[in-house]
Amino acid sequence: MDVMQRIQAQVDSAPVVLYMKGTPQFPQCGFSATAAQT
Repeated sequence: MDVMQRIQAQVDSAPVVLYMKGTPQFPQCGFSATAAQT
């Protein structure tokens, strides 16, 4: 499965998909930190 197919499968499988820098435990920017707390 190529990258585009993988992304499309993820988007199709959930009502909301978040791609962020870092991880929920260690976000790499302020927006990612705020989104991870939601």
